[in-house]
Amino acid sequence: MARDEEAVTPTPEEREFIEARGKASSTHFMRFVTERGLDTDPDTWPAADREEFDRQARRLIEEWKNRARETFGL
Repeated sequence: MARDEEAVTPTPEEREFIEARGKASSTHFMRFVTERGLDTDPDTWPAADREEFDRQARRLIEEWKNRARETFGL
């Protein structure tokens, strides 16, 4: 394996960040499903709910990208 292809081991701070980001995404999903009484399979959702979830998820992703930039200087 070439040096550029070697796996990079995340620091404890990076692991904590990744776990928190994953938890935030999971919490967002479950809250959305619960509040709207939806199935956990997005393929069964009405189009309007899928669009709203996607909009909210994009906003959440941007928030975490900003946190990554602030935390890690990315």
